[in-house]
Amino acid sequence: GGNDSMDTALKMERAALQLGYDLRVMGIPKTVDNDLPETHHCPGYGSAARYVATSVREAGLHTEAMYTSETVTVLVTVGRNTGWLAAASGLARMERSDAPHLICFPEITFSPDRFLGDVEDVFRLLGGAFIVSGEGLVDGEGHYVSANAGDVSTDAFGHPELGGVGEYLKRLIEGRLGLHTRAIRPDICQQCAMHIASLTDRDEGVMVGRDAVRYAVQGHSGEMVTLVVPPGERYHCTTG
Repeated sequence: GGNDSMDTALKMERAALQLGYDLRVMGIPKTVDNDLPETHHCPGYGSAARYVATSVREAGLHTEAMYTSETVTVLVTVGRNTGWLAAASGLARMERSDAPHLICFPEITFSPDRFLGDVEDVFRLLGGAFIVSGEGLVDGEGHYVSANAGDVSTDAFGHPELGGVGEYLKRLIEGRLGLHTRAIRPDICQQCAMHIASLTDRDEGVMVGRDAVRYAVQGHSGEMVTLVVPPGERYHCTTG
């Protein structure tokens, strides 16, 4: 899993040591957020990136054909604090007029005024706009702009639920610019679309699982398997 899963694995390792229980724990990286430290990348990210780029390419053409009635589309990717998936949508863009026209990153402080100015500029140039955003946009004070309020406001790890950024941006655009906006979420589809999975991802997923067992048998515990990419023109990946 991701950072929370690795933290849980480490707690299991420490608990076993305290109890004197013979247990070996190896972390296996897997997160579409692609934000685990120490590993070159995470298995699964490449496939999710391909899914997002393909979806934006297709949905962008749909939006372009509907500018007169559905002027703006906002597509929200997963990624609480990192914009890897949102950035991957840029692979869909071949020409200046192609989607995505704007990408909002969790790493960059969100300014409503600046955002609306950018949307208006694209609209004046093209007659519509396609926007991709990560789910964890933050304001100038570091607060999530769309964290859900209410009784169920955190996930299993205590993180704020961030499902509303698309609707937030939609309300902002329609309220301030008067442009009809559609908000869409690939949601879990971007995490499990096997029809578009990368062969490299599949092979590396098998490799990290296999080598996690191999390292455990060798006596390793309380560690995470990493993907290591040596320098060179030809892509090659090993584990550490």
